[in-house]
Amino acid sequence: MVENKSSLFGIIAIIIGASGLGLGAFSVVNFQVVEGPQGDDGQDGQDGINGTDGLDGINGTDGIDGVNGSLGEVVGIWNKLSNWGVPSSDYRIELDDIRVNNSKYFYLSALNTSLHLIISGWYRISLRFLWEGLFSGGVYELRLYKNGARSETLLRLYHEISDQYYHVSSFIHILSDGDDVFYFSCVGPVSFDICSWLTFGQLAIEYIGI
Repeated sequence: MVENKSSLFGIIAIIIGASGLGLGAFSVVNFQVVEGPQGDDGQDGQDGINGTDGLDGINGTDGIDGVNGSLGEVVGIWNKLSNWGVPSSDYRIELDDIRVNNSKYFYLSALNTSLHLIISGWYRISLRFLWEGLFSGGVYELRLYKNGARSETLLRLYHEISDQYYHVSSFIHILSDGDDVFYFSCVGPVSFDICSWLTFGQLAIEYIGI
């Protein structure tokens, strides 16, 4: 009986020891995740470069997607996006129903389609809207133009399904020298449209620094 108890205690000791090793390994991993700096030249930075507690910030303090700064300052928000003029295969996006207007950073021209960013630095533009009138097999693009020249293609869609709708959601970081003009253009094979219902559209601009 004594021999069996000794064996049992030995097995329990082995299990406890293994559990201790497992707990120790978990503690190391957890410590690395919580405490380990992941930024380059940063102090406690998470994906920050030269930042202190920066989240995706470049030279930023407590910056979220910030460049040389803290949180981005809201420049403008529009809750209605539509195609300028009649539906066509190539049109500019018109910005209407403005809800935030921080006009020291921008002004609009060309019937609310051209965006003049008048303070130099980086901006983040986020936009979403609903395309309608698409057909299967068509190729559609959302483009950004800077000073009249095509700068970026935010979306290239090969529409394979029979549904005529597609919900666009995108964002981009752009640099302005204080005298740059931007506009968004939608291009397709034949005439199509942007649904102008307020529930589907929004464009927001944030200034995030130099």
